[in-house]
Amino acid sequence: MNEQEFIKIIRDQYLKSRDLIHCSDEYNLQRGLSHSISGATEDLFGVFIAKHLDDKDIELWVDKNISINLDDGKRVKSFRPDLFIIKNNVMTHYFDLKMDLGWSRNLKDYLSEKESFISDIRAKSTSWYTDSKKKKRFFEISPVLKYQIIVVSKMNCGKAYNENFALAGQLSNVEMYTLTDKVHPNTYEDNFDLIEINIDEFTRLLADTEDQLDYLKSMV
Repeated sequence: MNEQEFIKIIRDQYLKSRDLIHCSDEYNLQRGLSHSISGATEDLFGVFIAKHLDDKDIELWVDKNISINLDDGKRVKSFRPDLFIIKNNVMTHYFDLKMDLGWSRNLKDYLSEKESFISDIRAKSTSWYTDSKKKKRFFEISPVLKYQIIVVSKMNCGKAYNENFALAGQLSNVEMYTLTDKVHPNTYEDNFDLIEINIDEFTRLLADTEDQLDYLKSMV
């Protein structure tokens, strides 16, 4: 799956989201607001990353809750990445996906909180998730873990986007990537070619993702 195929599938999901999942020819039933495609995009991103890394020894978890003991072990913090990766019992990646930044045009506090949170959890060995058998699976967190926020479209945020992107660039524990520009994949224009795919951003994302695993290899 290359970059164009990834964005094309997202575009197709947007088109399908405008239709009713359950309908009836007997009645005048119509949908106004589109279905959310964020969950499907998280799954798709997991496949995209898995195919790129092509490593059968990694675990990729989509939308899975994690718990961690902080400070003196008495305070438990929970968080839920859209995608995280574990290899050799170490959490190596923490990804969050946003279709765009229309939900919050000022990310200063949000990104600053993520910067501090990553510092707090790095190299911790008291993290766990609960498996399908209700058992706790403990793992460590990489000492070089970063918060990687992937924004599918630059659109729907206005001038504030550049400010948010610049802010992320000043932080040590946060990386932000913008995958498309010019036209939102949710456009009603029936022309996929209008969407500008930022290949350089895909390249940076995949290089950073590989670096996280390379560090783990150097510790073996």
